[in-house]
Amino acid sequence: MSPAERAALDLTHKLANDGRLIEGGFAAFVLVNKIRTTDPALVWMRDAYMSGAEHLFSSIMAMFDEGSEPTDADTDRMNKISDEIDAWRKSKADEMAIAMQTKGEA
Repeated sequence: MSPAERAALDLTHKLANDGRLIEGGFAAFVLVNKIRTTDPALVWMRDAYMSGAEHLFSSIMAMFDEGSEPTDADTDRMNKISDEIDAWRKSKADEMAIAMQTKGEA
């Protein structure tokens, strides 16, 4: 393994252990693509990125084989990924609730 590959793997483990794996990936996407943090499309891009992550994670969870035993560290990392996605999903639901508020009686 090259030093760059080792550094990338170490960073991936750190981000996963900190519960920031998906956000770290999005930050790398923004950096590599030289997207300004003031770009109004950044919110939309983050939503698209997180939607893909949520779809993939949900699909992985649904297709695990029965009887496979993950390690405690695997479980902890998966729980942290789930927490990241849950927080994003809640923020989107909250935004939708605010956007769909009605005035008066329905």
